[in-house]
Amino acid sequence: MGMIEFRARPWLALLPLLWIALIVSLYFVIHKPIDLSQAARLGLACWRLLAGFLLLSLCGGLGAWVYPGDDLPALSKLAVQAALGLGMMGVALLVAGAAGGFHLELLLGGALLLGILLRRPMRRWLLLWKNVPEIARGGGFEKAAAVLVGFILVVTLARALAPPIKFDALVYHLTLPQTYVRSGGMHYIPWLMFWGMPQTLEMLYTAAMALGGGEAAAVFGWWVGVTAAVGTFAFTRSYLGPRAAWGAIAGIFSGLTLAASLAWGYVEWGSILMGVAFLVTLAQWNETGSRRDLILAGLFAGLATAIKYTSGVLIIAGLGVIILSIVRKTNGHHSLAVYAISALLGVLPWLVKNLLATGNPFYPFFFEAGAMDSTRLELFQGFPVWGNWRTFLALPFEATILGVEGAPGFGASIGPLFLGFCILFWIGWKSRPEKNRRVIAMVSVLVLIGVLVWALAGRFSGYLIQTRLYLALIPAIAFLAGAGFDGLDRIKGEKFRPGRVAAFLVLVVLGLNVFNLSVNSLRDGVPAYVAGLKNADSYLFENLGWHHAAVQEVNDLPDESKVLMLWEPRSYYCRPVCQPDEVIDRWLRDFRELEDEQRVVRRWQQQGYSHVLLHRDGMEFVRRDDRRYTAEDWAGLEQAINGLPLINDIGGSYQLYSIVK
Repeated sequence: MGMIEFRARPWLALLPLLWIALIVSLYFVIHKPIDLSQAARLGLACWRLLAGFLLLSLCGGLGAWVYPGDDLPALSKLAVQAALGLGMMGVALLVAGAAGGFHLELLLGGALLLGILLRRPMRRWLLLWKNVPEIARGGGFEKAAAVLVGFILVVTLARALAPPIKFDALVYHLTLPQTYVRSGGMHYIPWLMFWGMPQTLEMLYTAAMALGGGEAAAVFGWWVGVTAAVGTFAFTRSYLGPRAAWGAIAGIFSGLTLAASLAWGYVEWGSILMGVAFLVTLAQWNETGSRRDLILAGLFAGLATAIKYTSGVLIIAGLGVIILSIVRKTNGHHSLAVYAISALLGVLPWLVKNLLATGNPFYPFFFEAGAMDSTRLELFQGFPVWGNWRTFLALPFEATILGVEGAPGFGASIGPLFLGFCILFWIGWKSRPEKNRRVIAMVSVLVLIGVLVWALAGRFSGYLIQTRLYLALIPAIAFLAGAGFDGLDRIKGEKFRPGRVAAFLVLVVLGLNVFNLSVNSLRDGVPAYVAGLKNADSYLFENLGWHHAAVQEVNDLPDESKVLMLWEPRSYYCRPVCQPDEVIDRWLRDFRELEDEQRVVRRWQQQGYSHVLLHRDGMEFVRRDDRRYTAEDWAGLEQAINGLPLINDIGGSYQLYSIVK
């Protein structure tokens, strides 16, 4: 039976649609699917997601203006231009912040002007995103992996849209931007020694926070992570094919720490993005010998260091590759100078910032400067070495098997696939094209040098054994994992196909991580918060416990109050003037210097403090494990605290005391 056509004038055809729209509207006026508070929460979430992407787009447009990257695959270009623009934008915001330019109207005006000036390169960069859906093309394995990774991205985005709760974000990654936004500019902060760390990503977090709060900063970090993952996929695919690229991506997202940290408001994914750009440009130089590519590779290694000092491992690993090429006489000695100068330029603005503010370009390390006296340097840098020489010799194995997120030692869970696949990169070596073998060899040298630097650094300080300090190496490690996965796929048995078994294991590991992240999200109440079923106070109390109750108590103090925190380094949610115990050393250094608890209290009074917030749980934890303290140190503390008027005991975990004269 054929279809009966009905022809009418256009305005008459609209009448039925208007009728349906009217009925639907009237229905939902009575049967409200969402209340105003939920609508406001949803609208704010959409704005934060958009603000983060617009900020990233400015970075991408700036990078595209400077470096067209016409010889790169589309998605590699996407990551490289975003990384270059992010590094440049960080320096621009450093200068603007030093001039007092962190006021909302100035940031909005600057963003609008930059958007107008960069509208054409921004458009070119944005058009590169149309190539992202092609990642999911392929067979059943590729599609299944894409679905699992997509689910991880959704879960972590939801957490990024919730109030920040992760430790280092509350200590400095978001506390520094919050301080800049409140003051309207960037200035030396003596009460937070982490001010001396490179702050490229924190500068972008400052801009995002001005636009949409701490959640917008975390969402911007999520966008950076997505871009880094896309770039890693693109680089691996360009040399090894799409199936190997999914092996590389699976290696990244099989680790709980790497996947979950997309939402934390940390800076590690910024280092990973720089690591991708470094890898792409160094591989280009390795093939062409182009000085431009070598300059870019050095610059990206320096920009990675400008996000996290320990990402300087890329500089060292790159030097190793260049020296090896000189030994083989494929490049001249001048390559070392070109690379080293470029790397120095990437990190130089942050060294100059420290030099001008404190006299020490590497503040807060190595030398007495600013707020770092000899006692603080000894306490901060003298952290006992973790493990033994077995840890040095078996670092990749121990970091994989023994590394647990938040636990002492390695402090991160990176998943089993990196170690499982990386050591298999040699399978099918002879069947690979010469170009691909050269890239695999180069990346293996980078990873070997990087792991060696990590192992050696861990023998000097327990801090330096932490896996997250070296995540700039992740794109290179993921590439080798992709090569190993691809190697297994090249074994063509008659009855047994190792590649299919490996693909099944990859999906199982990704599925388990999806389950883990989802359960953690449900347990922490993330979906309920994002859906507007739970307010921020409830969410924060459920996740931060008595810490949130304690800072709420502090927030209720008179505006002129100044609170000294003991054994509590997190001050992000503390709104009057709060001085955190950033490296858990305040009592120890004051008491060791003055040798009398009453003199210590008088010093605090003279410094203008009106209250002391004691984190007793933190103090007891340190008392059990920290051998730097003596019985006299603890006795002096108890006498000092017992002599102060107690205002409130918060759950037995925190006590708030008055020290007003």
